[in-house]
Amino acid sequence: MKSIFLYILTGLMLISCSKDKGNYRYQDLNELEVVDQYGRLIDGAIYQQEKGQDFVLSPQVTGSLFPLPNDQLDFYWTKDGDIVDRDKVWKVSASRYEPGIYNCKLMVVDKQTTLSYSYAFTLKVYAGLAKGSFILTEGGANESQLVMVSPDGRSNYIFYQNFGGYALGDKPLQLNVNYSTQDTLTYYNQLLFTTREGQYPMFGVDLVSLKPTYLFPLAGSVLSGELLRPSYYLQDAGPGVDKEHFTGMVIINGKCHYVESGVISPNIYPTDLLDYNFGERAALYEESEKRFLIAGFDRRNGRIRIFFTNTIGFFYGNYDDYPFPQLTKEHVFVAATCFRQGGQVDWQFLLQKGDEIALVTFNTHGPGNYIDPPVKVSKVIPEMIDGVGFIYHAGYWYFAKGRNVYRFEIGQLNIEPYLRLPDDGTGNICSWNLFQGSDGDIKSVGVATFNVEAAHNHQGSYYLYDIKEKKYIQQDQYVIDKAVDIKLCF
Repeated sequence: MKSIFLYILTGLMLISCSKDKGNYRYQDLNELEVVDQYGRLIDGAIYQQEKGQDFVLSPQVTGSLFPLPNDQLDFYWTKDGDIVDRDKVWKVSASRYEPGIYNCKLMVVDKQTTLSYSYAFTLKVYAGLAKGSFILTEGGANESQLVMVSPDGRSNYIFYQNFGGYALGDKPLQLNVNYSTQDTLTYYNQLLFTTREGQYPMFGVDLVSLKPTYLFPLAGSVLSGELLRPSYYLQDAGPGVDKEHFTGMVIINGKCHYVESGVISPNIYPTDLLDYNFGERAALYEESEKRFLIAGFDRRNGRIRIFFTNTIGFFYGNYDDYPFPQLTKEHVFVAATCFRQGGQVDWQFLLQKGDEIALVTFNTHGPGNYIDPPVKVSKVIPEMIDGVGFIYHAGYWYFAKGRNVYRFEIGQLNIEPYLRLPDDGTGNICSWNLFQGSDGDIKSVGVATFNVEAAHNHQGSYYLYDIKEKKYIQQDQYVIDKAVDIKLCF
């Protein structure tokens, strides 16, 4: 009986549909479109709240067909699934939430249609700053300190010496800052400290919570048993790199050691008959060639050397038969860089012999890493003697000397002034760095000076210069200890 009833009902529906002349009135749906006060889509966005700052998110709601008055809408803000506010504008005071990363949503309900719209976003509440100048300094007792400086000229300085109960080591060397990108925006997420001494000479810190993420202890970090006393750390770059665990290479007692998955390898070339010594930091590799080719200036043997291997692991060969000894005898290392151009890798070493600067360039290419004959250019350049902070960027070498930053074009040694600090008596430049935008152009320069004779609690000063506006954003005298490394994170 039930089957007969279903057949009859189906037949009636078919007859009704066949008589439908399309007399219904269809109306397009006025869908909501929501952006923040800056015109950016809220859905999928990442927002940041810094130490001591309030956070405000003000949605701008429009309809796809016609405007909607605010009194026709209800707003619900949720954090980790709980409703935390029902005002249109979400205001979060500086001390409302603990540092951390929160999953949030804005739900907007159209009271006329009863339709609701949900927009998910992330709120990062920082224990310190999300962006700015991050400066690693060394005090009078060789103690390390991180200084965070706000990026907007407010000159707020925040000082840190320990994180989550773990103190930074003494004799600081380097600061690295890891980051991610989304929709052309940069989000900084981890700090990596390298020091010569300390219980944990290599030290990772989460930038949001300012708590340790990974620690390399002095003893037990190197598989071959040496104590971890680094003089230089070279971090891998590129997508998919495990930056959290310091993936890259570290130099210990002049020898190169890989850092992989939180483990430090033995000396990568233990069978070298010349017992190489790359000194403090005179070794490098091009990212795609890391596993197969490393170049460096061997301080013990006074020459540029290139190590190779055909398998992933330890190196077993070198290109010592190339004429580098004749070119670099009695020289000392200044700086080096390498970069890929098509199918070849260009290498460039800056060396010094007395008051003469030498620029040695060569390239490797082909399946067997064939090396073209090197080219050497030499010149007496007083400005480069005892220069600091040699940086290669977009075809130019930059360095600092006295109160000036200079540059010269790659392949040449023609020095030109780039930036001069005001003559305010704060000493000479001890560290500096540049910040480049997404277009590759230099946007700003951060410079630290040091005056050992200054009668102040801090003998270091900091300057931030805007390249486009050609003006100083900050000129803060005697606010930090001696800067060792600067990272501009804007």
